[in-house]
Amino acid sequence: MEIDTEKIGSFLKSMDGAEYTYLQHCMEMRSGISSLIKRHNLSKEDVCELFKIEPEIYEDYVKGNYNYSIMDMARLNAVFMALEVKKLEENVPVKVNQKTDK
Repeated sequence: MEIDTEKIGSFLKSMDGAEYTYLQHCMEMRSGISSLIKRHNLSKEDVCELFKIEPEIYEDYVKGNYNYSIMDMARLNAVFMALEVKKLEENVPVKVNQKTDK
């Protein structure tokens, strides 16, 4: 697949600051979601459940073609933290024996 850099360049030049910032946020969300999917081997069903989206919008949601809200951004952070905690609990690097009083 050949990348049309002139077309992309024209598109970027046509945007004002607010549009560029919006595009940047969409791409950051896409990148964050993609990283989570890969790191935690999430299925389409997992993503739909975790992000509270309908399966019909899955493709647009994970590819950045979605009007993300502040709630979506917060949910990405919350899902990331929850999955990382779960991963740490499952793969504890060092287990410390707890002393119990008898």
